[in-house]
Amino acid sequence: MKHIHRLSLLLLLLLPLNATAQDKKASALKPTAFYIFGVGTSFNDTAYYVTPIQQLPQGYITPKTDYLYGQAEYAKQMKKFLESSYAGYETCAVYAAVKKKDIEKRREKVLKRLHKDKGYEVIELPASQFSFTLIDTPAEMPIPVENKAKKHKSQQRPTPPPHEKK
Repeated sequence: MKHIHRLSLLLLLLLPLNATAQDKKASALKPTAFYIFGVGTSFNDTAYYVTPIQQLPQGYITPKTDYLYGQAEYAKQMKKFLESSYAGYETCAVYAAVKKKDIEKRREKVLKRLHKDKGYEVIELPASQFSFTLIDTPAEMPIPVENKAKKHKSQQRPTPPPHEKK
């Protein structure tokens, strides 16, 4: 039962990684400084590992969804660190935002949710122990297209004919 509860909590934490709806102006994104923190856990361990908020000099973040391009690479950095420092296969999620108050609010919500999980310890990693490193962003970054494409006429429902009065 504890594993089911922990799995559902972890899935809730990973939801921001699956953000697919992007801002329509994604092609106009410019590199900007951003804030980031991460959360990691292992099913073989009874602890959650949380990094402090860190500012990185440049990245591409959509304004409406706070989706960070290269988010998976930052999660891999944390995963490699935790697997080399602690036993187990770690699963990590990272959160990013342009405004510091937004990321602080997000971190507070995540910590509150983690502290509710009885029987598990929340370990805050010191900045001296782990910090994210800026990843290289390709010159021609693929810009995701918004998922709300108009349906082709062949995919639309036919409109029923008007009822005739007799």
